[in-house]
Amino acid sequence: MIVTPQLVRIPSPEALVYKFVFQQITPGGPRNFDAFNSLTANIDLMTIPDDHAIAGVRIRNLVRFQGPSITSLTCSVGANNGATSDNTFYASPYELSLAVTDRSLQMSSAFQTYSAQAHYVYARFTSVGANLSALTAGSVEIAIRVVPLL
Repeated sequence: MIVTPQLVRIPSPEALVYKFVFQQITPGGPRNFDAFNSLTANIDLMTIPDDHAIAGVRIRNLVRFQGPSITSLTCSVGANNGATSDNTFYASPYELSLAVTDRSLQMSSAFQTYSAQAHYVYARFTSVGANLSALTAGSVEIAIRVVPLL
């Protein structure tokens, strides 16, 4: 599966909002999942600097993900500080294989940080029924609001 993240950085007086769009495109695109022939893949989104926190995460399904034999596809947002990781620290798994409506989104508004040190934030995609490489369509947007602590 090939995905194209489109980063949009939206400045505001008190925070930065980062948007990432992942979609199924033809092979040869600029970004790949870490694992083509497995049920899970982690895609690095960004590094949270020292003394910053995430004030909210929105996962919004734009186009239903589907593929032969795939019965479920979820996306969560996790954190990794180099020593430990948590696949759902910032956002719990959200189902992406359902029909898309105007309410096809999940909001996570917890104000939290995984570590006082800089750490990675990643999207975790988990498929049921077939490997991620079997996906034929789909698009999801992940928006992350980052705020300074000082």
